[in-house]
Amino acid sequence: MQDFQTREHPPLEAIVCNAGVQIVSGTRYTENGFEMTFGVNHLGHFLLVNLLLPPLSDRSRIVFVSSDTHNPETNTGMPHPNYQDANALAFGTGDDNQMDIRTVGRVRYTTSKLCNLLCTYELSRRLQKQQSKMTVNAFNPGLMLDTKLSRDYSESERSALRATLSASTLVVCQANFARLNSDINAPFFAEHLWFENPNRH
Repeated sequence: MQDFQTREHPPLEAIVCNAGVQIVSGTRYTENGFEMTFGVNHLGHFLLVNLLLPPLSDRSRIVFVSSDTHNPETNTGMPHPNYQDANALAFGTGDDNQMDIRTVGRVRYTTSKLCNLLCTYELSRRLQKQQSKMTVNAFNPGLMLDTKLSRDYSESERSALRATLSASTLVVCQANFARLNSDINAPFFAEHLWFENPNRH
């Protein structure tokens, strides 16, 4: 990052924040001491985008890859997110002691996806307030089994996940990708949640 910032480069046109982990075998921490799911899925993206805002072009696009699992009203088969406060998420101290460790890991994942959405909304709001023409989107790609997101699951669990992949997931992914190629400044591409950035035109 320092090398990128100190050298001359053309303005960035886009940032796609796609890194993600889902750890269900126990608590792990990043080198900086943060709970790894929150650190990788949210803090890393937040830091990267903020560091790269200066070299972004005025009409660039920022995309956070999120998930329907952020929404308790959506039947995804995953536990609901549990946001208490950022400090508890950052250090893995806000978990329900009644849950088994695998459920705790899944809750951490869904909560990190909620954080992606909250970050998208807030960044979009701040950029519009600054009259910026940048667009900020969160994108649900659907169930993607070839990304090694489920690497911490057992083989039997991964087989069960693969069995649930349907053509409808691929259709949703293609439809949302088409929307990302538009000038819409939207918090989340799933169903019909989007709005235009009035500064873009």
